[in-house]
Amino acid sequence: MQRTQALSLLARAEPALLQRFVDRHQQQVPEYRIVQPAEIGLMMVRGRIGGCGQPFNFGEVTVSRCTVLMRTGELGRGVRLGRNKPVAFHLALLDALLQIDFWQRLIYSQLLQALQESHDAERQQASRKADETRVEFMTMVRGE
Repeated sequence: MQRTQALSLLARAEPALLQRFVDRHQQQVPEYRIVQPAEIGLMMVRGRIGGCGQPFNFGEVTVSRCTVLMRTGELGRGVRLGRNKPVAFHLALLDALLQIDFWQRLIYSQLLQALQESHDAERQQASRKADETRVEFMTMVRGE
């Protein structure tokens, strides 16, 4: 699993799940320093007309962000929509840990695998629900 995929899953995870994982492994986490304390700010969201046209500024969203630096040099950044500083810190810490082989395997086996399975199940359920409401249209062509 690539880092971007892992961070996407973690950013959508329940805050309590991230909190439990960090609390459970807090004693083993290598030494780190908070480079940018968790803060709340705004981010501009851009869109495209028709999905592929000219880009435009759609509006602003509230985000929480944090940056953590491990003693061994790994830099972790956490960004999540909404106003939740602890989650931004947990995401930054997990991002930094994902760059260390041992922690990458641990996080994948204990956290990311379950999140991926849950996400896949939600997508399949949404797809089945959409399929139930599918309407087939039939058109007739006039020939001359």
